[in-house]
Amino acid sequence: MNQEDVSSALPSLSSQPFLEVVGVHKRFTGVHALRGVSLAFERGQIYHLLGENGCGKSTLIKIISGAQPPDEGQLVAIARAIASEAKFVIMDEPTTSLTQKEVDNLIAVLANLRAQGVTVLFVSHKLDECYAIGGEVIVLRDGQKMTQGPIAQFTKAQISELMTGRHLSNERYREGAHAEDVVLDVRNFTRAGQFSDVAFKLHGGEILGVTGLLDSGRNELARALAGVAPAQSGEVLLDGKGIALRTPSDAKRHRIGYVPEDRLNERALSGQTDSRQRDHRDDLEPARPLRPDRPDACRGACRADREGSADSDAGCRQAGAVAVGWQPARVLIGRWLAIDPRVLILHGPTVGVDVGSKDIIYRIMQRLSQRGIDIILISDDLPELLQNCDRILMMKKGRVAAEYRADALSEADLYHALLSEAA
Repeated sequence: MNQEDVSSALPSLSSQPFLEVVGVHKRFTGVHALRGVSLAFERGQIYHLLGENGCGKSTLIKIISGAQPPDEGQLVAIARAIASEAKFVIMDEPTTSLTQKEVDNLIAVLANLRAQGVTVLFVSHKLDECYAIGGEVIVLRDGQKMTQGPIAQFTKAQISELMTGRHLSNERYREGAHAEDVVLDVRNFTRAGQFSDVAFKLHGGEILGVTGLLDSGRNELARALAGVAPAQSGEVLLDGKGIALRTPSDAKRHRIGYVPEDRLNERALSGQTDSRQRDHRDDLEPARPLRPDRPDACRGACRADREGSADSDAGCRQAGAVAVGWQPARVLIGRWLAIDPRVLILHGPTVGVDVGSKDIIYRIMQRLSQRGIDIILISDDLPELLQNCDRILMMKKGRVAAEYRADALSEADLYHALLSEAA
């Protein structure tokens, strides 16, 4: 086909699918990853590929991109794609490490790409972003396509139910009041260039949220409380007695557990020398590489899932699937439960986690709180904080700028406070 033929073909092709996935199956050892998936992609449209971890999203992306062949079925309309000069862009969790301003900029870029006739396949666990971007939604569950259509036609609850096969409530998970006794008292915590004069109290049975933008100091505070990158001044009192948090072993000795944000790659002792990492490798579970085939991974997931389910056997039945699905937050929470922690620091526990697993992790948190384990939840997921916390601390420029009662705050109010320049 010459250029003149291509140009004359463009008008009639604009409303036709330029790429179709027809009856695609893909099997791996013991796993039927895709089961007869059929999709149609039109030029200049944005598609949100949604589903729980393990639903087949990654396999589908590899087949569409040509990295893997399907066992059955095919990709068709390649000739039309070439003729229309259409471009296909795949974005897999592109906003995981972005600030809100960067996310807003990306949404503007996507709108521009769409206007230019570029087709985008956008993968994200953040439904709010998908609604802000607009376009069509594709939902997979257990390797099957559950639906494809304009995202505006679905509520968040409907999409969540299509993804998980069960109804998930958007109401607060938090129930009951915490005790008034102070378990952890942080005073004038300071680490030069990261955070300064941070002070707060954690009460018995409380879930305390800490949020802020990437440069707010919230991440550095989490690591300091775990003894990973310790504060240079200030003090911490546990049950009224001063403690030192100079190393992860200090934190573990005082039954302070830490689940890091980068659970697969972060070396919890990254601020120390290699020899000190080796010396303390057994002192902090996140320093150990996670492998889904390890027995302790399954035991950890099982232990955590029992906390999140009224059916104690449900967690054990799910544990193998959890580990294979690489849900390391639940694995690590389960490992920490073995030491009966007094305080559990959860740093972004649902980053990269699907809605069904979020629901389980939230229920685990509430059960642990009821058992008297105090939780510090560091997160930039505003609905997560509002649904699970008693109080929320807002950090800005390395300091605690404000404190809120979670049950008396709207998401819009918290969002505006987060983006406000006032410290």
